[in-house]
Amino acid sequence: MTMDDERLRPTRRAFLKAAGVALFSLAAGYPLVRALIREPKPIEPAATDGWALPSTPPWPPAVGRERRIRLVVTRDVVRLPGGPSFPAFRVNGRFPAPEIRATEGDRLIIDVVNRTDAPLTFHWHGVHTPPAMDGVPFVSQEPIPPGETFVYSFVAAPRGTRWYHAHVDEVRQIPLGLFGPFIIDPPAGEAEGRPEESGGRPWEAEAEAILMLHTLGPDPENNPVGALTEGSGPVGGMGGMMGGPGRMGGMGRMGGMGGGAPPNLLYLVNGLPAASFPPLRVPGGGRLRLRLINASATEPFWLEAPGAHFLVDHVDGNALPEPVPFGDLFLAPAERIDAWFVAERSGTFAIRSKIPGQEALRISVEVAKADGESIPPSDRGGGSHLPGTAESWSYWALAGGAGTALPAVDRVVPMVLSGGMMMPVWTINGEAYPRVTPTRIGEGERVRLELFNHSMVDHPMHLHGHTFWVTSIQGVPLRRPIPKDTVNVRPMERMTIDFVANNPGRWLFHCHQLVHMEQGMATLIEYRKQA
Repeated sequence: MTMDDERLRPTRRAFLKAAGVALFSLAAGYPLVRALIREPKPIEPAATDGWALPSTPPWPPAVGRERRIRLVVTRDVVRLPGGPSFPAFRVNGRFPAPEIRATEGDRLIIDVVNRTDAPLTFHWHGVHTPPAMDGVPFVSQEPIPPGETFVYSFVAAPRGTRWYHAHVDEVRQIPLGLFGPFIIDPPAGEAEGRPEESGGRPWEAEAEAILMLHTLGPDPENNPVGALTEGSGPVGGMGGMMGGPGRMGGMGRMGGMGGGAPPNLLYLVNGLPAASFPPLRVPGGGRLRLRLINASATEPFWLEAPGAHFLVDHVDGNALPEPVPFGDLFLAPAERIDAWFVAERSGTFAIRSKIPGQEALRISVEVAKADGESIPPSDRGGGSHLPGTAESWSYWALAGGAGTALPAVDRVVPMVLSGGMMMPVWTINGEAYPRVTPTRIGEGERVRLELFNHSMVDHPMHLHGHTFWVTSIQGVPLRRPIPKDTVNVRPMERMTIDFVANNPGRWLFHCHQLVHMEQGMATLIEYRKQA
């Protein structure tokens, strides 16, 4: 039996999902959904604000050293300080999985040894692997059976804050520990897109913190993600339609904050309850660089630090044209933000969540005085070179506002995100995974996905194997398209994301709110290498 046959083999879950789709089609207006879908079509070239979609991958081939990494996955009881004990996964004895750090261009050979009683794979989120190394079960590979080893081999690229996580039974395996940070550094001597002093010298970090935020239900063994309602937690809901500080109806801002977080969730930072996480310490006059990763299966995080602000220079590991100051940061599931913590004074600060019900998520930052003085880190070395007033988080502010036109592309593919409506089924273009019709494109094409969230909840959408650029929101082109691999689409929002088909294969495109994905919100995009 081939992987395609296996992928399409009926299972109990697939049967129930198909039955749900049938009921949803009748009860929730499936003809309306189909009416919103248009066939892909070429469009005429259009001018934009000096920006064109890159035509070649912006990273080198294997030019670095070869590194061998061994990841041994086991099952064991995890005892959280001040919290519950429960069976979980460990990788090399650690919960969650250990950090992988490499230099762009390194050839990585990763042996994954499965010493558990469950099949598993690893997906290298944000890394441009060959399709056979992508870790999607029955698409990229067969799951690794208990007692077996699988060897992943790929070039570490592109540079930036990436992460890796399980891609089998994700709503259990990821919350229970099968995830870790994956940092790809630039080669020695190359710039990383950091803020600069007034003299043009990049900022240096006296301290760096990788913070993996994730959640567990109060009964992790039986329900790792916690109780879920129709909205599946605070990602979604009518609140996202009401606008906010992002202007133009809150363009690009988070949705659904009104309902707050599900009750009794456990909030963990690098595998520790937030209350047990040690303070982050910054030397006198120093700078703290944060690499924030939302590893929660279902929950967003909306972070602030009263008395300080954040200077964002990377999103999803990708450098921005210039750093952007924000008073708060929003991360949907699977999003990453690199930001500099900029304090207005010395002292102790709290990075905390603004979402009701997430009060337990607090991280202490201690900023020491510099030579007996309280000097804001933003003033050291010439603060006049820094951007201006910090805004509240939005894609709109991140992009610098409106542009004049969309860049030229070769193909437009509509993607209608829908489902729910009291049914546990989520679809893309009316189809629930794995019973989907793959979208076929051509190698080298510049492709635009037109996303329309025809539901009342947010959907953080992730494209495997590629970086894309957010080019418009609600029909308005962005002045600086945003380079990402995961983007949060709010209720009833329209958004375009553009990418270059420069990594031939079969690729998953799915919601990273993992309950939505498990209930069908995924599809396939495929293309072959041209002769």
